[in-house]
Amino acid sequence: MISARDYLKEQERNLEIGELGEEFVVGVEKTRLEAAGRPDLAAAVDQVSKTVGDGLGYDVLSFNAATGDELHIEVKATTGDHLQAFYITANEVAISQKDPAFVIYRVFGLGDQPQIFILEGDIQHHVHLEPVSYRASLNRSGGL
Repeated sequence: MISARDYLKEQERNLEIGELGEEFVVGVEKTRLEAAGRPDLAAAVDQVSKTVGDGLGYDVLSFNAATGDELHIEVKATTGDHLQAFYITANEVAISQKDPAFVIYRVFGLGDQPQIFILEGDIQHHVHLEPVSYRASLNRSGGL
């Protein structure tokens, strides 16, 4: 017997993992900035995906401890290992190409012993991108 995939449950679980990953990164960033003697910057770290929305192309606003410059962190989290593939939107790819403050924090092992590796700048320099979904709209000349 073939069991049906529960796409809603998968989506819910992925959102939960993403949220936990973002919260983990906020904590890591605050700790990093505090340790660098920048409690002012640590207090300004913001999970912008919650406070502003997800249209910015990144999830967490943090800072360079030495210069105070902004750091735009897109969080990609998984309970799997560091080799687990991840999804990235066209908007996030575009931002990675034009925003010098953009980085991806790949959180892996979430739930056990979470760890992070960082991909800086244009994501295409670090990974192979494979299109896996399309948006479809009806042709104006045909269809309904």
